[in-house]
Amino acid sequence: MGTEKALPQGHWFRKFGRRAILFIFSLIWRLEVIGAGNIPETGRAMLVGNHPSYLDPIGIWAVSGRCVRFMTWNAVFGIPVLKTLVEWAGCFPVDTDSFDPAAVRTAISVLKGDGVMGIFPEGERSYPDGTMRPFKKAAFRMAMDFSAPVIPVRTTGSSFVWPCGRRFPRLRGRITFEFLPAVDPSDFAGLHDPAQALMDEVRRIIEGKQGNQQMGGEDRMWSPSDRRKSAKPV
Repeated sequence: MGTEKALPQGHWFRKFGRRAILFIFSLIWRLEVIGAGNIPETGRAMLVGNHPSYLDPIGIWAVSGRCVRFMTWNAVFGIPVLKTLVEWAGCFPVDTDSFDPAAVRTAISVLKGDGVMGIFPEGERSYPDGTMRPFKKAAFRMAMDFSAPVIPVRTTGSSFVWPCGRRFPRLRGRITFEFLPAVDPSDFAGLHDPAQALMDEVRRIIEGKQGNQQMGGEDRMWSPSDRRKSAKPV
């Protein structure tokens, strides 16, 4: 269920939708993708990032190069057309107000199937000034349980383009997605609370408080003519 083959419905959307989204992002805003080579080509992984605006999951999904399965606010699935699109993209609903066993089961199946999970551990958009809200620990427990590498994703600029309280996004600005080096959950095994330690480390990295971050892959602006590996649909 975590792999592209396990999502036959919407394959055409994932193939052409990425191209369309990348084109739109680069046409309206200055799109920058950094460290895309840090996303593993195969195997399970978790992309964990800050969440300044509604544009974040769309952009991360489009530039990642893999079928990222995002836990998505269940209210989105109440909108008929949008429900179909997010399902085709591989998203699945989660109740952000309470424990959601169905969402947990789906997430487990994604990781067991060597898929890629996309999670915003704040559970909602960041504060209006871009400061991250407190993280929820469940995703990091899952990363520990399934030895899933955690790739911190730092998104900047989207809070200016589409801040909280604004009905429509601005048609200017730069959006940057930084995929930082993976954090190995096994490095925290044996600690008193390994999930907490993993969570704290990932948060520090996203906030830019961790030194010696070696960026992997290509760091460059994306344009419609870009054909680098990380921008190719899968």
